[in-house]
Order: sequence, then structure tokens, then C-alpha cells
Amino acid sequence: MNGTHFTGCKGDDINEWYPQIEQMVASALAHGTSRVTAEDVFLDLQTGRKQAWIAWNEGVEALVVTELLDTTDGRMCSIFICTGESRDRWLSHIATIEAWAKEEGCTRMEAWARPGWERILKDYKKTHVQLEKRI
Repeated sequence: MNGTHFTGCKGDDINEWYPQIEQMVASALAHGTSRVTAEDVFLDLQTGRKQAWIAWNEGVEALVVTELLDTTDGRMCSIFICTGESRDRWLSHIATIEAWAKEEGCTRMEAWARPGWERILKDYKKTHVQLEKRI
């Protein structure tokens, strides 16, 4: 492709990657309304509750964190974090995650993201908007 590699990792593999992605996790959480910490995410990655997908070339270019959820409508893969640089080099790998999710029995993908992602993930349908107010 373009020299960018893409891999999924969880469990013990995440220990090797975490020093390189820790700041990306913290930054993504700081831009959202998440009520979890980077340490919470790290623990979920270690235990396999969440999965990290990493695009790298000479260094880490992007990070996607997913979670498989069993819902009343079936199994779903939720994109919890999606952040990085040089998006044109790795965005096509979202299809890799979708294929993996299908193998895991998922029938849906979910992405809670900032508004700009709606223009980028054109094949995702906008179904909800989450609004929050601090009082």
C-alpha cells in the first residue's frame, strides 16, 4: 500500500505498544465526554475487553480502540477511539476492523465521534447525536 502497517492487538501485546500510544489515548479521552481514564483503557486492552488497532510506519500514525458489545439487537463493534495523523494513509484499514468484527459475529458497527468524522466515514449512517451540558 503506502508503507503504513496496520495491526490489531490486545492482551499481553498491548504492553509493548502502550508507551507509544498512551498519549494518543489520553488526548482522545480529553477531547470527548468519556468518563474513563487512560489507565482504564489500558486495563481493558490488557484484559481483551477492548482492542487496539495501530497504524504505523516509522512511528505510530493512528490508533483505533474498539469494543465488542452484545446488545438486544445482536453483537456490535463500537469504535471507542479513532485518532491519528496522515489519515489518508490508514483510513482504508477501517475495513479491516469491519471484517474482523463480522468474523466475531457482529452485525453492526458504531462510532461515537466528533462531527468531522461524519463527512469522512460516508458509508456510516448518522442515527443519533449525543449532547451534553455541564451544570
